[in-house]
Amino acid sequence: MIYFFKHIISKQFYIVLISIFVCGCAASKQQGSEENMQKLTNLVESKSFEIESNWARPSSTTSMNYIAQSGLLGNGSSVSRIDLIGNANYLKFEGDSVSADLPYYGERQSGGGYNSDQSITFEGEPKDLVIEKNEKKNFYNIEFSISNGTESFQVSIKIFPNLKTDIFVNSSHRLGINYGGRAEAIEEEIK
Repeated sequence: MIYFFKHIISKQFYIVLISIFVCGCAASKQQGSEENMQKLTNLVESKSFEIESNWARPSSTTSMNYIAQSGLLGNGSSVSRIDLIGNANYLKFEGDSVSADLPYYGERQSGGGYNSDQSITFEGEPKDLVIEKNEKKNFYNIEFSISNGTESFQVSIKIFPNLKTDIFVNSSHRLGINYGGRAEAIEEEIK
């Protein structure tokens, strides 16, 4: 009988000890999360940041499947996720101006001649800019529309506390595409 009580007490002791450890870790994660969220808030409010994408996720189409089957995609890439590491690309916020040069993979629906730019490029002041903080899920959502003269884009960006990003670009001439990457503050040049 005494062994039984010792065994129950020792199990309860371990449960309490584990609970304290888990709660302590959760509290430190929460604090780290709050610090990261504050850094993210400062970054977004500064409107001075650049996103470099590591992955492109084109819309899945029959044509993209043919390209994948032909072996034209590089190593580490698939029809649903194309590796962009080593491929220069950006989306920049600088004050009231936004610029981008993002490689495009997918189908063009209309427009675009022989000398047209194949990547998604734009520069200027975005229209209908909305910047919202999602308090429940801890990320910022930025949406705007912009045109490069011949093509219009609807852009949606999610930036998370770890500064990872998810960009969705919908075009007037092409199928939509997603990009996954990371945001960084733009360092001011010292004059």
